Amino acid sequence: MKLTTTEQRWTRLILEAIFPPDEEENVPGIASMDIETFLDDFCETSPAQAILAIRAAVLVCLFAPMITVGQLAFLTSLPPSDREKALEKLLYHPNYFLRQIVAVLKGIGALLYAADPAVQIRMTGRPPRNLIGIGRRRLT
Repeated sequence: MKLTTTEQRWTRLILEAIFPPDEEENVPGIASMDIETFLDDFCETSPAQAILAIRAAVLVCLFAPMITVGQLAFLTSLPPSDREKALEKLLYHPNYFLRQIVAVLKGIGALLYAADPAVQIRMTGRPPRNLIGIGRRRLT
């Protein structure tokens, strides 16, 4: 089971809002990373329940402006800075389910984001170790 092209595009927009670049700290955003390939690999190696959770999370996040501020708009129609604000409000929403939905996508995106060498250097202060194909090899 894979995400459709549209679902991947929506997921990219959401992850770009969650992991924006930090120009001051010279840390890249997730937009410069190969999100689509990562999602394909993730879906190929994950159980159907995990993929359904991603789909549900993406759909809820698309409605974030309606849920958080009552604005009749989808997340995709907002400018990038407003997307980030809408998702942040959803992340701190009083409803536990809504908070966790964003956390699901944030956790999945963190798997890709933290694997980037530039991000690892910024987090640890040293170049990443070469962990030969971790995340790319299929274990059978």
